[in-house]
Amino acid sequence: DLPDDHKLFQILLKSGKFMFFLDGFDEISKDQMPSILNELEYLTSVSRSCQFIVTSRLNSPIAMSPLFNVVLLDNLRDNEYQQVIIKLSNTKEYADAIIARIKAQKPGMSELLCTPLLVTLLLVSYKSYQTIPVQLSDFYESIFINLLQRHDGTKPTFTRARGCSLNDNQYRQIFDAFCFESKKQNTISFDYQQVYSFVKKAMSLLDVNEDIDSYIKDIKNIT
Repeated sequence: DLPDDHKLFQILLKSGKFMFFLDGFDEISKDQMPSILNELEYLTSVSRSCQFIVTSRLNSPIAMSPLFNVVLLDNLRDNEYQQVIIKLSNTKEYADAIIARIKAQKPGMSELLCTPLLVTLLLVSYKSYQTIPVQLSDFYESIFINLLQRHDGTKPTFTRARGCSLNDNQYRQIFDAFCFESKKQNTISFDYQQVYSFVKKAMSLLDVNEDIDSYIKDIKNIT
């Protein structure tokens, strides 16, 4: 029931009795990021006894700020994915059934569930098809469109900016062609110039004229 008073707010901040949880800095539009970062740096500088915890995807401008320490979120380890499934399931019976199906799959499926997001996407896929993918490639097949559309689509009023004017099907076709070209190299790690050349070849095969750097950035940031 405190009044909306800026001066009072600053006094309260100096008390050190507040902790701020700010989620999704990377979802701010690029033109607003500098001003909001300035505001956050100002708030932290006048309230050094308060804690500010900001989440963001990698390579966000806030990671460059000298007023914030960067902590990378660790992957899920061993059977920790099971706790995420239990947390996200309506009933323990439903969770146990999914976990049992995952354990029955070939080795490697549980190892792929290394982040809460991937576990969530597996549950989304399972709810739609009532099956656990047999091959890792089947899992990637089922989640690509979910990563491109559904993950951000579930957030009200939020649309992640894209650098290309491609539709979802074109993004997928180029990515498939990219995978085909990179598979020829018989290795799984590439530098940026190699990735650039694969995307360039993929666009050429599909007769698509788009900025290659923008496409690579979209694929990295969205999927």
